[in-house]
Amino acid sequence: MSIEQLLETLTKAWNEQNVDAILPLFSDDGVYSEPTGPENLGKSHVGHNAIRKALEKSFALFPDGLIIPTCPALIVGPHAVSEWDFKFSNQSGNILLVHGVDLFTFEDSKIKQKNAFLKQFATLK
Repeated sequence: MSIEQLLETLTKAWNEQNVDAILPLFSDDGVYSEPTGPENLGKSHVGHNAIRKALEKSFALFPDGLIIPTCPALIVGPHAVSEWDFKFSNQSGNILLVHGVDLFTFEDSKIKQKNAFLKQFATLK
């Protein structure tokens, strides 16, 4: 699978909140670094079990969350940059939007690292 296809598959599975489809896209020792958390890179999760727990927690917090790519990914060798908007509603029913960027490193046709960054949230409704 090409990097372009892998990123499309990841976005589709993420929007479906399908953890079982997301995990095989990561290497066994893959790293998912959330945009927030106590560590320098946010909260990092290493390996499928840790990534599963992080995704399940995130999907429970944002059950209607959608990743909307805002431009084609920039792919250079085993690295990619992907820009997107994350759209979701909060407990008050307001629709929020936040722009973000993922930095990827790939190894053997799998995600070795996904490092996410966010801008400020904006209320749409």
